[in-house]
Amino acid sequence: MVGATAQNDQCVSCLPPCATCNTDGTCATCTSPYSMVALAAGQSCFLCQDPRCMNCTSANAGTCTQCDLGYIAVNGVCQVQCSTAHCLLCTAGVCTACSPYFYLTADNSC
Repeated sequence: MVGATAQNDQCVSCLPPCATCNTDGTCATCTSPYSMVALAAGQSCFLCQDPRCMNCTSANAGTCTQCDLGYIAVNGVCQVQCSTAHCLLCTAGVCTACSPYFYLTADNSC
């Protein structure tokens, strides 16, 4: 069962935002969009700063490693994923930088 763990042959609910928890009640996994952070006394869930971020580093809640559908993590920030082939970076849906070995043309394609 999601949000619960087995204790003494009984299901015990985990505290939100834990998706699953350990027998001592600490979080084992987090519900999206929360990410796991290791603490001295176990693990806990925290919310990433960017609402489009699905997973961020525990050292810095502002460094995104995985973004929501339609976005891509570029240098730790969620950017709109371009539909332009070979585009590396988009700003407001317009390609502004191309992948290595490709050049940006005047019409913002690669």
